[in-house]
Amino acid sequence: MIQQLNIKNFKSIKDLKFPCKKLNVFIGEPNSGKSNIIEALALRSQNAFGMELNKEMIRYKTIGDLFYDFDINKAIEVNTGEISTVLEYAIRENGIIDNQFNFFFDANKNEELPSHSLSHSGKVISSGNEGNTNVHFYEYKRLQSFFYGYMPHLSVPHGDNLPSLLLANTEYKKWVSDFLISKGLMLTLKPTENEIMASKLIDGEIYSYPYFSISETLQRIIFYTIALKSNKNSILLLDEPETNTFPLYTKLLAERIALDKSNQFYVTTHNPYLLENLIEKSKTTDLNVCIVEMKDYQTKLTVLNEKQVSQVLDLNSDVFFNFDKILGK
Repeated sequence: MIQQLNIKNFKSIKDLKFPCKKLNVFIGEPNSGKSNIIEALALRSQNAFGMELNKEMIRYKTIGDLFYDFDINKAIEVNTGEISTVLEYAIRENGIIDNQFNFFFDANKNEELPSHSLSHSGKVISSGNEGNTNVHFYEYKRLQSFFYGYMPHLSVPHGDNLPSLLLANTEYKKWVSDFLISKGLMLTLKPTENEIMASKLIDGEIYSYPYFSISETLQRIIFYTIALKSNKNSILLLDEPETNTFPLYTKLLAERIALDKSNQFYVTTHNPYLLENLIEKSKTTDLNVCIVEMKDYQTKLTVLNEKQVSQVLDLNSDVFFNFDKILGK
């Protein structure tokens, strides 16, 4: 688990340092930099790199967009004490410019070769030894197909291996089956085609529909629930997981996150239902609620004390209109 996070020179973040707990929740006005905190950590996520730096995790057009004020001469650093992740413009010791960027998953190891070398467009030019990571960035996306992916957890970032995971784990399969039954549907798995169907029985006849055609809310709940169930001792990054979700299921998702015993979470939200239930269901010792602001074109963060967190609960849905009041301004 990350005990303290220090981010430097990443997008709107010039230098941000704060202590971390099991559950770290970021609230604030739009364009304050909440998602940039998630994205900085996503540099360490599984599948952050493939043929290119993953644009579905990290928003950019060119790699220069990732640097604070586009200043590529100052390296991006994501430091958690034990691991120091660095993205820098490649300049040799003799001063010759390589016209590429070097990414070191852990610069503390003093390895000569970078984990990845990137072009200005983000394409991976070469890769070294990155090692394993327990950081997983998850974001729901309406998929059109699945792939065969045999791994112990839901694949990052969009859960493309869901059928394989359900076939391999009876607990996850039963949960999805029971959930669909509660909605009048039956889970149908087609292993050969690697497909999931939602079926209904009418007058002894079975009618099956593609999984992708059922309600987005149901798909979202299945996605995030299986992501949480299938991860153990991971660092999970969730950027507004409540989007387009019915309030009841937002509440249930918050409870599942708060009561999770093995993972660490970094969550952004604009939703009072999610925020309220995360606070109510979490132990005080496990929870950080952070207000994120943009000051002088820099992302700043305030970790709320216990009294301020109580204010958040008292304000309920009005919390998002009263950040200044909570901060005593």
